[in-house]
Amino acid sequence: MSSVKFMRLSEGLFISSKLGVNELKKYNINKIISFDNIPENFKTEFEHVKYEIDNDENMIPCFLEFFNEVEKAKQTKKGLIINFTTETITYCSAIVMSYFMKKANAKYDLVLSKIGRICPAIKIENEDIIQQLNSLVKKKTVTNKKSQVKENPETENKTDNKTENLIENEKQKEVKNKKLQLSCRKCRFVLVSGDNILIHEPGSGQASFSWRKRDQNINKNGNSNICNVYFIERAEWMEGLDDENIVSGKINCPKCKSKLGSYNWSGMQCSCGNWYSPAFIIQKKSVDETRI
Repeated sequence: MSSVKFMRLSEGLFISSKLGVNELKKYNINKIISFDNIPENFKTEFEHVKYEIDNDENMIPCFLEFFNEVEKAKQTKKGLIINFTTETITYCSAIVMSYFMKKANAKYDLVLSKIGRICPAIKIENEDIIQQLNSLVKKKTVTNKKSQVKENPETENKTDNKTENLIENEKQKEVKNKKLQLSCRKCRFVLVSGDNILIHEPGSGQASFSWRKRDQNINKNGNSNICNVYFIERAEWMEGLDDENIVSGKINCPKCKSKLGSYNWSGMQCSCGNWYSPAFIIQKKSVDETRI
């Protein structure tokens, strides 16, 4: 087993074979996750979650619980760390892989080729656990449900303000109920639509960034938490994602090859401050939006 003193996997998510109080406090880590006990002095200052594995080595409950733990940590801006030993490296590697596989909806081999480069200590030789991990990956089916709006009968009476407002509200509801579709602004190629577009609540804006990474133009305009990108699910038309030696890169239109955005398996931060990991983003200025 490779010794990993302290390593960041993505925003708010760390892994280590050795724990240090100063490092945990430095990175605002308040929770330690492990499959065995940790020194008592850490339990007084940090929350400890110990996962248990049954005799059948069913790890699905751990996968789901860990996913929720990481998402909660990202929302609260509190970090968590996975502490592993020689005996627990397989289990700890499995929960790390489960998070990124579920988040990217990608198979084990592809995710391992990316995350393994970030943390070489991650290793799973148990085929049953790998099979459990791959069971997390599901093909998404997007169904478009057309909104049914009843037409009002024509009348000769004038429509009062109250009725006009009701009609306008119905129109707005109809638009909201339709699926969002993104097309390349240059060639009109349909890129993604519906549930494959990840809508998120705006974060705390430029305050979420370190001072050097803040966009001063955004601060001057006062729109500090406006999102200028779309986070999307990994799509089949994206090129280069299967290359084991590449962790991040550009996303180009499959038809006209114009640049649309970028991806990073370790994660990326939106201009509004929210963080996605892994991240596949498309710049809003590069696409046209329609409702279908």
